[in-house]
Amino acid sequence: MPPYVAPSPIALDQRALETSDGLAMVRRALIAITDGIDQGTFILLLTDPLRAFIRDFDSTTDCTFDWTKTRIYPQLEVIYRLLMDFGLQKGGIDTVDLMKVTTTFVHPLPVGSESCPFSKEWSREMGKVYTLHERCRPLRPFVGVVCMSAFSGGPLGIYEESCTAFLPLVGPIEALHLDDAYVWDLRLEWANRTITFDEAKRNVHVIGGKFNKGKGTSHNQVTFVGGRTWPLDSNLAEIPDNFLTELTDITGYKLAVVKYALVEGELPPRKKRFNLVQQ
Repeated sequence: MPPYVAPSPIALDQRALETSDGLAMVRRALIAITDGIDQGTFILLLTDPLRAFIRDFDSTTDCTFDWTKTRIYPQLEVIYRLLMDFGLQKGGIDTVDLMKVTTTFVHPLPVGSESCPFSKEWSREMGKVYTLHERCRPLRPFVGVVCMSAFSGGPLGIYEESCTAFLPLVGPIEALHLDDAYVWDLRLEWANRTITFDEAKRNVHVIGGKFNKGKGTSHNQVTFVGGRTWPLDSNLAEIPDNFLTELTDITGYKLAVVKYALVEGELPPRKKRFNLVQQ
Protein backbone atom coordinates (compact mmCIF):
# COMPACT_ATOMS: atom_id res chain seq x y z
CA MET A 1 0.00 0.00 0.00
CA PRO A 2 1.76 3.14 -1.17
CA PRO A 3 2.17 6.48 0.62
CA TYR A 4 0.97 9.92 -0.45
CA VAL A 5 3.06 12.59 -2.11
CA ALA A 6 1.70 16.11 -2.48
CA PRO A 7 2.76 18.45 -5.30
CA SER A 8 4.93 21.45 -4.47
CA PRO A 9 3.85 24.99 -5.47
CA ILE A 10 6.16 24.98 -8.50
CA ALA A 11 4.73 21.67 -9.67
CA LEU A 12 1.35 23.38 -10.03
CA ASP A 13 2.25 26.94 -10.96
CA GLN A 14 5.25 27.84 -13.12
CA ARG A 15 4.52 31.55 -13.62
CA ALA A 16 7.56 32.54 -11.54
CA LEU A 17 9.84 30.01 -13.22
CA GLU A 18 9.77 30.89 -16.91
CA THR A 19 13.29 30.01 -17.96
CA SER A 20 14.24 27.14 -20.21
CA ASP A 21 16.31 25.44 -17.51
CA GLY A 22 13.64 25.90 -14.86
CA LEU A 23 10.85 24.57 -17.05
CA ALA A 24 13.01 21.64 -18.14
CA MET A 25 13.43 20.73 -14.47
CA VAL A 26 9.65 20.89 -13.92
CA ARG A 27 8.99 18.76 -17.01
CA ARG A 28 11.45 16.07 -15.89
CA ALA A 29 10.01 16.06 -12.39
CA LEU A 30 6.39 15.79 -13.56
CA ILE A 31 7.30 12.90 -15.85
CA ALA A 32 8.98 11.13 -12.92
CA ILE A 33 5.92 11.77 -10.73
CA THR A 34 3.67 10.34 -13.45
CA ASP A 35 5.88 7.26 -13.67
CA GLY A 36 5.69 6.79 -9.89
CA ILE A 37 1.90 7.01 -9.97
CA ASP A 38 1.66 4.55 -12.87
CA GLN A 39 3.98 2.09 -11.14
CA GLY A 40 2.03 2.28 -7.87
CA THR A 41 5.04 3.62 -5.95
CA PHE A 42 2.95 6.41 -4.43
CA ILE A 43 -0.41 8.14 -4.68
CA LEU A 44 -0.58 11.82 -5.61
CA LEU A 45 -2.50 13.73 -2.94
CA LEU A 46 -4.55 16.78 -3.85
CA THR A 47 -6.99 18.97 -1.98
CA ASP A 48 -10.10 20.42 -3.60
CA PRO A 49 -8.49 23.88 -4.16
CA LEU A 50 -5.31 22.30 -5.58
CA ARG A 51 -7.31 20.12 -7.95
CA ALA A 52 -9.51 23.07 -8.90
CA PHE A 53 -6.40 25.12 -9.70
CA ILE A 54 -5.12 22.64 -12.26
CA ARG A 55 -8.56 21.88 -13.68
CA ASP A 56 -9.32 25.53 -14.44
CA PHE A 57 -8.24 26.01 -18.05
CA ASP A 58 -10.04 29.30 -18.66
CA SER A 59 -7.36 31.84 -19.65
CA THR A 60 -9.53 34.73 -18.40
CA THR A 61 -9.05 33.65 -14.79
CA ASP A 62 -6.10 34.20 -12.51
CA CYS A 63 -5.59 30.44 -12.01
CA THR A 64 -4.79 29.34 -15.50
CA PHE A 65 -2.58 27.61 -18.00
CA ASP A 66 -1.45 30.31 -20.40
CA TRP A 67 -1.28 28.36 -23.64
CA THR A 68 -0.03 31.41 -25.55
CA LYS A 69 3.32 31.08 -23.76
CA THR A 70 3.90 27.63 -25.24
CA ARG A 71 5.12 29.41 -28.39
CA ILE A 72 7.99 30.90 -26.37
CA TYR A 73 8.47 27.93 -24.05
CA PRO A 74 7.46 24.71 -25.86
CA GLN A 75 8.10 22.69 -22.69
CA LEU A 76 5.06 24.34 -21.12
CA GLU A 77 2.79 22.33 -23.39
CA VAL A 78 4.15 19.07 -21.95
CA ILE A 79 3.87 20.47 -18.42
CA TYR A 80 0.30 21.66 -18.92
CA ARG A 81 -0.83 18.34 -20.37
CA LEU A 82 0.75 16.39 -17.52
CA LEU A 83 -0.99 18.65 -15.01
CA MET A 84 -4.29 18.27 -16.85
CA ASP A 85 -3.95 14.52 -16.38
CA PHE A 86 -3.40 15.08 -12.65
CA GLY A 87 -6.58 17.14 -12.49
CA LEU A 88 -8.73 14.67 -14.38
CA GLN A 89 -7.18 11.28 -13.61
CA LYS A 90 -8.74 9.09 -10.93
CA GLY A 91 -6.38 6.13 -10.62
CA GLY A 92 -3.36 6.82 -8.44
CA ILE A 93 -4.63 10.22 -7.33
CA ASP A 94 -6.60 10.97 -4.15
CA THR A 95 -8.33 14.14 -3.01
CA VAL A 96 -8.60 14.75 0.73
CA ASP A 97 -11.57 16.69 2.09
CA LEU A 98 -10.36 19.46 4.39
CA MET A 99 -13.60 21.38 4.76
CA LYS A 100 -13.82 20.62 8.49
CA VAL A 101 -10.13 21.11 9.28
CA THR A 102 -9.63 24.40 11.09
CA THR A 103 -6.08 25.54 11.73
CA THR A 104 -3.96 28.67 11.60
CA PHE A 105 -0.86 26.67 10.73
CA VAL A 106 0.78 27.73 7.46
CA HIS A 107 3.08 25.12 6.00
CA PRO A 108 6.62 26.29 5.14
CA LEU A 109 7.55 26.66 1.48
CA PRO A 110 10.28 24.71 -0.30
CA VAL A 111 13.23 26.93 -1.16
CA GLY A 112 12.78 28.35 -4.65
CA SER A 113 9.00 28.55 -4.54
CA GLU A 114 8.65 31.73 -2.44
CA SER A 115 7.81 33.88 -5.47
CA CYS A 116 5.29 31.43 -6.87
CA PRO A 117 1.91 33.26 -7.13
CA PHE A 118 0.09 30.19 -5.82
CA SER A 119 2.40 29.71 -2.83
CA LYS A 120 0.16 31.32 -0.19
CA GLU A 121 -2.82 29.15 -1.15
CA TRP A 122 -0.56 26.11 -1.22
CA SER A 123 0.80 26.87 2.27
CA ARG A 124 -2.71 27.16 3.70
CA GLU A 125 -3.85 23.92 2.10
CA MET A 126 -0.76 21.98 3.13
CA GLY A 127 -1.09 23.41 6.64
CA LYS A 128 -4.46 21.68 6.82
CA VAL A 129 -3.04 18.46 5.38
CA TYR A 130 -0.26 18.54 7.98
CA THR A 131 -2.78 19.14 10.77
CA LEU A 132 -4.93 16.20 9.68
CA HIS A 133 -1.83 14.03 9.20
CA GLU A 134 -0.68 14.70 12.77
CA ARG A 135 -4.11 13.81 14.12
CA CYS A 136 -3.53 10.33 12.73
CA ARG A 137 -0.50 10.05 15.07
CA PRO A 138 1.66 8.12 12.59
CA LEU A 139 4.89 6.51 13.78
CA ARG A 140 6.46 7.85 10.58
CA PRO A 141 5.08 10.19 7.91
CA PHE A 142 2.77 8.80 5.25
CA VAL A 143 2.57 12.10 3.32
CA GLY A 144 5.56 13.74 1.68
CA VAL A 145 5.95 16.91 -0.37
CA VAL A 146 7.44 16.50 -3.83
CA CYS A 147 10.90 18.01 -4.17
CA MET A 148 11.05 19.07 -7.81
CA SER A 149 14.84 19.10 -7.80
CA ALA A 150 15.11 15.52 -6.52
CA PHE A 151 12.41 14.24 -8.87
CA SER A 152 14.27 15.78 -11.80
CA GLY A 153 17.53 14.06 -10.88
CA GLY A 154 19.04 16.81 -8.71
CA PRO A 155 19.74 17.09 -4.96
CA LEU A 156 17.03 17.03 -2.32
CA GLY A 157 15.91 20.55 -1.39
CA ILE A 158 15.06 22.17 1.92
CA TYR A 159 12.35 24.44 3.28
CA GLU A 160 12.75 28.21 3.21
CA GLU A 161 13.18 28.60 6.95
CA SER A 162 14.15 26.52 9.94
CA CYS A 163 11.00 24.96 11.33
CA THR A 164 9.95 21.98 13.40
CA ALA A 165 6.52 21.32 11.89
CA PHE A 166 6.39 20.19 8.28
CA LEU A 167 5.76 17.29 5.95
CA PRO A 168 9.05 15.87 4.66
CA LEU A 169 10.38 16.90 1.28
CA VAL A 170 10.89 13.75 -0.78
CA GLY A 171 12.44 12.59 -4.00
CA PRO A 172 11.91 9.15 -5.56
CA ILE A 173 14.22 7.49 -3.01
CA GLU A 174 12.81 9.22 0.08
CA ALA A 175 9.24 8.45 -1.02
CA LEU A 176 10.01 4.74 -0.64
CA HIS A 177 10.55 5.27 3.10
CA LEU A 178 7.18 6.92 3.77
CA ASP A 179 4.54 4.87 5.56
CA ASP A 180 1.38 3.53 3.93
CA ALA A 181 -1.47 5.98 3.31
CA TYR A 182 -4.03 3.17 3.70
CA VAL A 183 -4.48 0.62 6.48
CA TRP A 184 -6.15 -2.77 6.47
CA ASP A 185 -9.78 -2.72 7.59
CA LEU A 186 -9.75 -5.77 9.86
CA ARG A 187 -11.52 -6.81 13.03
CA LEU A 188 -9.17 -7.58 15.94
CA GLU A 189 -10.37 -11.18 16.19
CA TRP A 190 -8.72 -12.08 12.90
CA ALA A 191 -5.38 -12.27 14.71
CA ASN A 192 -6.77 -15.20 16.75
CA ARG A 193 -8.46 -17.02 13.86
CA THR A 194 -7.57 -20.69 13.38
CA ILE A 195 -6.28 -21.63 9.92
CA THR A 196 -6.72 -25.14 8.51
CA PHE A 197 -4.44 -26.97 6.11
CA ASP A 198 -7.14 -26.93 3.43
CA GLU A 199 -7.57 -23.15 3.72
CA ALA A 200 -3.84 -22.55 3.48
CA LYS A 201 -3.48 -24.88 0.47
CA ARG A 202 -6.45 -23.34 -1.33
CA ASN A 203 -5.66 -19.68 -0.82
CA VAL A 204 -1.93 -19.28 -0.29
CA HIS A 205 -1.73 -17.93 -3.85
CA VAL A 206 -3.45 -14.75 -2.61
CA ILE A 207 -0.31 -13.78 -0.68
CA GLY A 208 2.00 -14.75 -3.53
CA GLY A 209 2.65 -18.43 -2.79
CA LYS A 210 2.52 -21.47 -5.06
CA PHE A 211 1.57 -24.81 -3.50
CA ASN A 212 3.80 -27.72 -4.50
CA LYS A 213 2.60 -31.18 -3.44
CA GLY A 214 5.21 -33.42 -1.86
CA LYS A 215 6.05 -36.60 -3.77
CA GLY A 216 5.12 -39.59 -1.67
CA THR A 217 5.19 -37.54 1.52
CA SER A 218 3.04 -35.19 3.57
CA HIS A 219 5.74 -32.54 3.45
CA ASN A 220 4.43 -30.10 0.87
CA GLN A 221 6.16 -26.84 0.06
CA VAL A 222 4.96 -23.36 -0.84
CA THR A 223 7.31 -21.29 -2.99
CA PHE A 224 7.40 -17.51 -3.34
CA VAL A 225 8.98 -15.12 -5.79
CA GLY A 226 12.64 -14.74 -4.93
CA GLY A 227 13.07 -18.36 -3.92
CA ARG A 228 11.64 -18.17 -0.39
CA THR A 229 9.84 -21.35 0.71
CA TRP A 230 7.35 -22.31 3.41
CA PRO A 231 6.63 -25.92 4.52
CA LEU A 232 3.00 -26.99 4.64
CA ASP A 233 2.46 -30.41 6.18
CA SER A 234 -0.82 -32.12 5.24
CA ASN A 235 -0.74 -34.04 8.56
CA LEU A 236 -1.54 -30.78 10.32
CA ALA A 237 -5.30 -30.23 10.38
CA GLU A 238 -4.67 -26.75 11.76
CA ILE A 239 -1.60 -24.60 11.11
CA PRO A 240 0.09 -23.38 14.32
CA ASP A 241 0.58 -19.63 14.64
CA ASN A 242 4.34 -19.97 14.92
CA PHE A 243 4.31 -21.55 11.43
CA LEU A 244 2.04 -18.84 10.05
CA THR A 245 4.28 -16.14 11.50
CA GLU A 246 6.95 -17.26 9.03
CA LEU A 247 4.64 -15.97 6.28
CA THR A 248 4.69 -12.47 7.74
CA ASP A 249 8.45 -12.36 7.22
CA ILE A 250 8.19 -13.78 3.69
CA THR A 251 5.29 -11.63 2.47
CA GLY A 252 5.53 -8.49 4.61
CA TYR A 253 1.88 -8.85 5.60
CA LYS A 254 0.81 -8.80 9.24
CA LEU A 255 -0.46 -12.06 10.72
CA ALA A 256 -4.09 -10.92 10.73
CA VAL A 257 -3.83 -10.03 7.03
CA VAL A 258 -2.29 -13.43 6.23
CA LYS A 259 -5.09 -15.22 8.09
CA TYR A 260 -7.82 -13.20 6.40
CA ALA A 261 -6.33 -13.95 2.96
CA LEU A 262 -6.04 -17.68 3.66
CA VAL A 263 -9.65 -17.91 4.83
CA GLU A 264 -11.41 -15.50 2.48
CA GLY A 265 -9.33 -16.05 -0.66
CA GLU A 266 -8.61 -12.34 -1.05
CA LEU A 267 -6.76 -9.57 0.72
CA PRO A 268 -8.80 -7.60 3.26
CA PRO A 269 -10.35 -4.23 2.37
CA ARG A 270 -8.38 -1.08 3.02
CA LYS A 271 -9.33 2.36 4.30
CA LYS A 272 -7.61 5.72 4.21
CA ARG A 273 -5.76 6.72 7.34
CA PHE A 274 -7.30 10.16 7.01
CA ASN A 275 -10.72 8.55 7.49
CA LEU A 276 -9.73 7.21 10.89
CA VAL A 277 -9.71 10.60 12.57
CA GLN A 278 -12.35 13.18 13.25
CA GLN A 279 -11.57 16.32 11.28
